[in-house]
Amino acid sequence: MAISPKVWVLLGTERGDNGQLTSLADALGWPYETKQLVYNPLNRCPNLLLGASLISLDRRKSSPLTAPWPDLVIAASRHSVPVALWLKKRSGGRTRLVHLMYAQAPLDWFDLLITTPQYCLPPRPNVLHNTAPLNRIAPDRLAAAASLSQTSLGLILHCSSAETVRRMSWTRSPLRTSAIRRALRPVRSMAHCWSVRVRAHLPLLPKRCSQPSTVQRIAIAGARMTRTILISLISLSPTVLLLPLTVPHR
Repeated sequence: MAISPKVWVLLGTERGDNGQLTSLADALGWPYETKQLVYNPLNRCPNLLLGASLISLDRRKSSPLTAPWPDLVIAASRHSVPVALWLKKRSGGRTRLVHLMYAQAPLDWFDLLITTPQYCLPPRPNVLHNTAPLNRIAPDRLAAAASLSQTSLGLILHCSSAETVRRMSWTRSPLRTSAIRRALRPVRSMAHCWSVRVRAHLPLLPKRCSQPSTVQRIAIAGARMTRTILISLISLSPTVLLLPLTVPHR
């Protein structure tokens, strides 16, 4: 029976980065350990200066890094580079390093670097260029977003009508009603821009991603984002709502 390699995933503070790391680790099908890293102000120093060290790591707040050392380390972004190099050094060079996105370090420091176009890395034998991030959409999160579809879309598209606004218990004053309607205009504008952008990008999606269910999920995700902004506006006091709100046009 083959023995699975020992895999460590170095997690940081960014949820998007962590999502890509765990998605890749799950896809490998091997057991893995996650190591939560917390950095100190020295992490702003260039990686060429930090080298293979833990001086930029807050070791009291981070997960312990002790032997036995891993066979494979999966990390992301520039902050984790010194830690990954330190682990490889401690293992006597045995540990393989897989890095996501960018590293702000020489590319030959890594066994594999998986990146996307915005980082503009040159073609190298150890650089894999993907067209999109490795994030996966969890089924439970999709189901939760779908359950909000009717509420979200209805609230965004109809909340600025005078009749709906007047139903709010604290909006009896005509002055407040007018202020709320002015405040909600940018929200409706953002919702419209989102729907236009989704429709514009549909031809670029794979055929299976253009099915109604997927398109609806994309729209629901945009509606959920805009609904969050809307709820934040409604929760403000009427005095704050009187302040001018603008949305920059691109």
